[in-house]
Parts: sequence; C-alpha cells; structure tokens
Amino acid sequence: MRAIASAALFAAVLGWSLGAQAQEVSDGGAEVWDLSTPNAPRHWFTGLSCWDSAGEARLQRRVAFAASGIDVGCAYEGQDLSVTVYATFRPGDGPIAPMIAQTRAQMAGRYDGAAVVSDAQRTITTSAGDIAVDEYVLSINGRDTAQNRDMRGATGAWHADAGGWTLKVRISGYGRADPQALRLLAHALLGRAYNEMQTARACASAGRNAAPNLNITDEEGVQVQVGAGLFGVSLAEAIPADPAAARRAGFVCLGDVVVTRDNRIALSVMPLQPAQHDLEAATGLTILAVGEVHGGEAAPMVAIVDMSMNPFLVEGMRADRGHFVFGRNGDETAFYGALDHGAPRQTAAQLAAYAAAGGAALITVGRRAAD
Repeated sequence: MRAIASAALFAAVLGWSLGAQAQEVSDGGAEVWDLSTPNAPRHWFTGLSCWDSAGEARLQRRVAFAASGIDVGCAYEGQDLSVTVYATFRPGDGPIAPMIAQTRAQMAGRYDGAAVVSDAQRTITTSAGDIAVDEYVLSINGRDTAQNRDMRGATGAWHADAGGWTLKVRISGYGRADPQALRLLAHALLGRAYNEMQTARACASAGRNAAPNLNITDEEGVQVQVGAGLFGVSLAEAIPADPAAARRAGFVCLGDVVVTRDNRIALSVMPLQPAQHDLEAATGLTILAVGEVHGGEAAPMVAIVDMSMNPFLVEGMRADRGHFVFGRNGDETAFYGALDHGAPRQTAAQLAAYAAAGGAALITVGRRAAD
C-alpha cells in the first residue's frame, strides 16, 4: 500500500462542508483566551484583549460565540452606553462585505424611529498603519426593539479587516447620545483593537505552502511506514494533546474551518514559527500545523509534519521532503500517510475531521495498541 493520503478524497467521502456553525454563546475557555493575566483575557488567534473599560462603559464579560474561538467579543456596559468589540474569522479568505450587509440589515430591523447620520468609508490612522473602516451611524428617536426600551440617542457599527478577521465595534448610546461622540469613541477603540491584533495580521500568510507530490512507490511506501512506526511514540510527545495545549505551545494561527456533518467544528492551526521537535537533529521533523475538532467528545489531534521520506538514509531510496500526517489520541499515535497536495492551512482541518469520524490510519502505535 502506498503511504499516500488525499485530503480532498476524505472530504468527498465524508461530505463535510464549510459554513456557519450553530451559535453556542459562552465565555470561552483556555483554548480560546490566554487567561494568564488576571482580568485581561487575550484572544489567542488575534491578540485582541478585553480591556477594563471602553469609554465610560465597564467590561461585563468576554464572549465566545463558538467554542472553537473563531467568533469572539468583549462586552462593555455603562450608564445608557453599550459597547461590544468583535473579532470574527472569515474562512477561506472570504470578503468582509457580506458581514457588513448583515449588520446593517439587523440594525434596520431593530430600531424604530431611526435616521441615517453617517454612511461612509473612513480611514483611521494607527501605530500599526492606516485601516479602512466602514462606518454606519443612526440617530434614534423611538425604540430599541431588541432591548425593549425607549431610545433617544444614537447607535453605530464600524467594520475593518485585520488579517482575514473582521474587527467590528458596535456602540449604542441611549441617553440622548451625540452621534459624533459615538464616532470618536468608535475610532479610538478601532485603533486600539487593531494595534493589538498583531497575531491575526502576522498569521495571514501562515500555512500556505502546498505539499509536494512525492509520487511514492509501493516499495518506498513500506519504508515510509516503517519510519513512521518508529517515530510514532516520540511524536506523541510533540503533538499537543488538546486545543488548550496547542495554544500554549504556540499554535495560534488559524487557517480554514470545516463544519462536519454532525455539526462539530474542525480547525487548521499553525504556529507563528514552525514548531520543531527534539528529534529535528536526526529527522529534520517540523510540525507545520495541527488539526483539532471542537464540540462533542474529545477527538484525536492531527499534525501535518514536514520531514524526509528517508530519515534513515536507506541506500537507493529518495530523501525528498514531504508533508506527512500523524495523529495523537491519548497514548496512541496514528500515521495516516503522506499528503500529495494541499496547503496545511486547509488540509489539517479536513484531516482532523476525517480522524474524528473514525477514518482509518495506515499504522497505529502506542501503549493501547500494544496491550
């Protein structure tokens, strides 16, 4: 059997699709936020922090609209003032325009007695560079139907791109708020948030190098599987055990998102810098990405590893480098084969979904396999 695994084939067989997942609002745990600084949660994937306050509004809670951390926010409340700062991932380098249109439609249906004050494209200068902002501000002399309260003030939404994430600020002032004051506050918050979202910007190009097609022969496939079996146990220590461990190990660059048929979320996550294992000196092994599944029962963690197909320098066998797929599930390590195409930012999520669905491995090693 050739040691070749095709992520495209896995996707076709299992029928999972990209799309919006069910909203499960929570605070989000250690796989979503860096909680090492008390009262200042920091979003792993973007660098956005929840501050003590936003203007005169105080922090009420951090919010994760999905357990995977692909849609988060920080909610602030003050006297007659409500502020929320959102960071939402756009899978597949999707455009920002549909998200802007959705927010505007929601606002149009929410407020009675609304009049447009500002509908414009702005440029805001920050220490990290200029950002293009879509601004939409309404004055309200009527009612906020969502909050079921009278309103004599203003509300607005501001959108900007930050490395493939949508940075959105929503502000509502209920006590005769001045629209211009809301605009000034929004611009200040956008600048602060964008400056913080260094991780999102730095990760925009991560994991985009496609796997080489090695065209492994049957004989070479056997040699690859022997090497994979020998390295499997040691690799179990290098592959993070779960998403929270992956964040602590530096896997913070979000790639593609896959929604499985059973409505679980699979992510491709890359390190800011290639994660090198202790065996690197002997094997040249580097973990390019991990694939993880969120929701339901714990699922195997998958790793896409860059290594030589001939780590033992077997005479007559090629030493080309390739992308090889390993999985970790507790004490058990699986080898799924060599990828023949695709970039880690896409394939890791697909392969994680495949493994979580019980997809067959070429080799499984570990304590449980030996028992």
